[in-house]
Amino acid sequence: MSFRPQNSFAAAPNIVKWILIAMGSLTVLSTQITSFFGIISPHELFGLSSFGLKHGMFWQLITFSFLNAPSERLGFGLLLSLFFNLYILFFVSSSLISTHGLKNFCKLFFGGLVASGATVALTLFLTGSPFVYCSPSTMTFLLLTAWMFIDPERQILVFMIIPLKIKWLTLIFFGGQIFIEFANGHLIHFAGLLTPCVFAWMFALFSWETVSPFTVLNRFERKLLGLKRRTKSFSYAPTTASKIFDFETGEAILDDDSFMDFCLSKISRSGKSSLTIKERLRMRRISKRRMKVNR
Repeated sequence: MSFRPQNSFAAAPNIVKWILIAMGSLTVLSTQITSFFGIISPHELFGLSSFGLKHGMFWQLITFSFLNAPSERLGFGLLLSLFFNLYILFFVSSSLISTHGLKNFCKLFFGGLVASGATVALTLFLTGSPFVYCSPSTMTFLLLTAWMFIDPERQILVFMIIPLKIKWLTLIFFGGQIFIEFANGHLIHFAGLLTPCVFAWMFALFSWETVSPFTVLNRFERKLLGLKRRTKSFSYAPTTASKIFDFETGEAILDDDSFMDFCLSKISRSGKSSLTIKERLRMRRISKRRMKVNR
């Protein structure tokens, strides 16, 4: 399956439109505004720095991900990178909102940026670096890692020509980039790329109760979910009140037959490990009830 747009820009949620406009505008303007008008650079206001945080510019914990590095100048390479980031942001954000709702997306998006910004800020303070950190990659890493949990087998065209499944893109490209930053001693970039991946992983695991498509991690993930159940009293809703959402339409599936078809389709596409604990429990209840009826 290839990666296809689900909605036009006009049909996209308003928050996605504003994020796209903010990223595109700040990226382009930040490369020209200082040289043309001789005023303060947007990087000093919106890029993440220890100086800015010390002076109360706490919005930098989010806005740093809307800008490219201060050293980059407007050119074909920057425009291509911007297009790729906007492309990912538009389609992945629309898919996440369709699947889990706007409120859930906002928690993931802004929570992930703040967590990443806080980690980078801590690194800046500990190292005493005056560096101004800007990186749209933080947003890309966050959203693609989260998207991997809802559709790991979906393919995306890397550089518009190479089809690659989301789970392998996340593992190979993201893991490789994070390792390179660490190996080169770039602790600030390392923190800025690792944190959104870890946040998206933990968010999907605990909020959506969905394990990753990598079986080597599933045992550990189930232990974390078990710990969550023991530390919090979960009350699972009755069968008729369960809310399971269709990945394509975003609509709730309430009846048992539709629910079973949904889960079997999910298993055939991504394996049993893709089922959440709530889905497993409901499948078990339905199977037991049907066995009693058939006796």
